[in-house]
Amino acid sequence: MKPKQQNCFAALFVLAVVCMFPGIGTAEPQARAVMPERHRTLLEQNCQRCHGADKQKGNFRVDDLPLQINDLPSAERWQKVLNSLNSGEMPPEEEKQPTAQAKTDFLDDLSNVMVAARKSLGDQHGVITLRRLNRREYRTTLQDLLGVDVDVSELPSDTGGPGFDTVGANLFLTGSQFEQYESLGLEALEAAFNAQQVNGLGKKFRFETETLNPIFSKRNNEAIDFIERGKQWMKAVDAAVALPENATSVAQLRKIAATDDALRYHWKKIAGAPSPVSFGFDQATEINPAIIYRGINNPEFIPYDEYYMRLPHLDRGSYLTIQTGYGGTNITAVQGFGIPADFPPGKYMVRVRAGTVAGAPTRRCFLEFGLKGTAGVATPALSTHQVTGTLEAPQIIEIPYTFSPRNAERKHRNLFIRERNVADAVRSAAQIQEARSRNGFGPEVAIWVDWIEIERLPVLAEDQAPGLRALDIPLDEQTIEVPRDRLRIALERFVVEAYRGAKAPAGLIERLLGLYDSRKALGDRHRDALKHSLASVLCSPRFLYRAEPAVEAGSRKLDGIELATRLSYFLRGGPPDATLRALAANDEILNSKVLFEQTERLLNHPDSVQFVRPFLTQWLGLDRLDLFQF
Repeated sequence: MKPKQQNCFAALFVLAVVCMFPGIGTAEPQARAVMPERHRTLLEQNCQRCHGADKQKGNFRVDDLPLQINDLPSAERWQKVLNSLNSGEMPPEEEKQPTAQAKTDFLDDLSNVMVAARKSLGDQHGVITLRRLNRREYRTTLQDLLGVDVDVSELPSDTGGPGFDTVGANLFLTGSQFEQYESLGLEALEAAFNAQQVNGLGKKFRFETETLNPIFSKRNNEAIDFIERGKQWMKAVDAAVALPENATSVAQLRKIAATDDALRYHWKKIAGAPSPVSFGFDQATEINPAIIYRGINNPEFIPYDEYYMRLPHLDRGSYLTIQTGYGGTNITAVQGFGIPADFPPGKYMVRVRAGTVAGAPTRRCFLEFGLKGTAGVATPALSTHQVTGTLEAPQIIEIPYTFSPRNAERKHRNLFIRERNVADAVRSAAQIQEARSRNGFGPEVAIWVDWIEIERLPVLAEDQAPGLRALDIPLDEQTIEVPRDRLRIALERFVVEAYRGAKAPAGLIERLLGLYDSRKALGDRHRDALKHSLASVLCSPRFLYRAEPAVEAGSRKLDGIELATRLSYFLRGGPPDATLRALAANDEILNSKVLFEQTERLLNHPDSVQFVRPFLTQWLGLDRLDLFQF
């Protein structure tokens, strides 16, 4: 099949799927939400005396609990039973207790019944009138609206039933979640307002990698000196062991320390044996001389470092190496560079000028880029890039990077580049061993790096996030008042953007203005009062939910904005962009030719990864692989 035919086939497939009601698929047998009759015995013997017909502590009774859970009130009552028994709160200590086996069986059955109840009560038999944004859709929607990234990991998982996070039965909302959405909305608005203040700020910093080479040489000298001092200490202890006056004590020590290395652990019991501290080691070595042994027993770095320091072009760059554990090569294996402290969050471009060494195998001509974490060299990379330039004609690799407010707050500013696969300790060890047996020193270098540059990209007015562009009023902390008519217009425009093209319902703007006024009356400045008004929009049902067609009068066709919204969320996990919105405004999107063209456009857009990745991950159950490290 030719590429054009493949695209057409994919587009036709998506058109067929997207025009169906979501959530329709192969039907699974629905488990009945019914508690077995035998469990009435536990309730009668252990609960009913305080929660029966004659007495209802806490205004709760169990004698009339229906075994079949057909409605939300019944589900809530059974949930209370589950919580009380599982926590050990009920029955009270002074009351008769069920046997451990009876309680275990009861809780096991009830937990499964509650899962079945959740599915059956959420199942509308293919008819879903409202669909909450799942976590990834909510995140993408905030990104599109405000231009900021928020951490949605604390929101509940969207895959409680079937494995897909788009199943409407799982996308319910609890009261406590509204508070989470409000908090996330305030966080996103704070980040967006801060970003807006520095949108036009462009900054650039370049790191010349040859500055690593003196550090490399220093580390090499330190490691060699460490070995020499270790040998001197061992020689001094051995000399004390050989003294005639120590023969008896040494003979006793040999019973528990047969080797010379083991004997030196007991240097304090050997008269005349010096402390490692006297040879320049820290106090930890007094207790654990193995620290000294590890350096002495791994001198292989010496020929590897010598090889590195003989390489050409070290006066204007450095090479990515394979970590050996000692010496200087660790300095150049994972080359770190930091975003300067006065560079604010925003969109960045990281540039690396690099070239490959002649004869280097293609599999080693890739570098990895990432954010330094607590895992050290094993920190996962964010992206991988092939180096096709040479030492004579290096190339400049451009890597987009978003420096988030969250990382700025946590002072996570250190980035890195390294050769691909050096984080794989097993593979690196095998590579080092193979190279040493072949050339006597270790893996030859493959990638030379001239410099690394970090540039914060200014945001032009026309490229601002639509939500901020719609406001068009001061968002700084110094502004005290904004004219009422400008504030009203700003709220109206923002609501249209947040509601994905739909106008504000009657009375909403007045309520937002009232909330703004009440916050001002409590002492908030304009900025904070505005944030709370906008946050109420971001945790409103119209923002959190996508409306689907009602079915009171049977099925009907989607209108333009409904189809554009469904198409966009399906293929890119986010709201319609300006192109789709314009086509939806006059229902052009309903034209099959236009719909086909837009489907092709979205499939070929980089954002289509938001469809491909979650679909394949969930379809194949790849979340199971999160338990393993590769």
